[in-house]
Amino acid sequence: MATWNTQRPTKAPYSPVRTANERIRTSLGGRAAETVYYGEKDGISTGASGDLKTATRVTRVMICNYGMDEEIGMVVLSQDEATRGPHAGKINERVSRIIKEEMSEIMRIITEATAYIVKFCAAYAGEAVV
Repeated sequence: MATWNTQRPTKAPYSPVRTANERIRTSLGGRAAETVYYGEKDGISTGASGDLKTATRVTRVMICNYGMDEEIGMVVLSQDEATRGPHAGKINERVSRIIKEEMSEIMRIITEATAYIVKFCAAYAGEAVV
């Protein structure tokens, strides 16, 4: 099963936290679909590495550049401060937790929509599904 998605360009110069979370979920969609379709054990492939990089980058920017995290607070941290400074461990924990939360949410969405996804895929492939 191959997956691919892209972000729609936005004209808005500013993005709310909701938009950042949506970008993280979208980035994780392929991995989540593989996990839902193939199961937790067999659903993890190397194909999601770019998706995970994107999700991690968006999450770090959200936290370190825009102060969009309640636990870290409204601060702007340089890359050096975020990766080597006293906040590095806490930032890594928050990045991991946010990605896990968004992964759970996108897996819930995909699981709830599985019947529609199967019908869409079958129609796309030219097969009839009742």
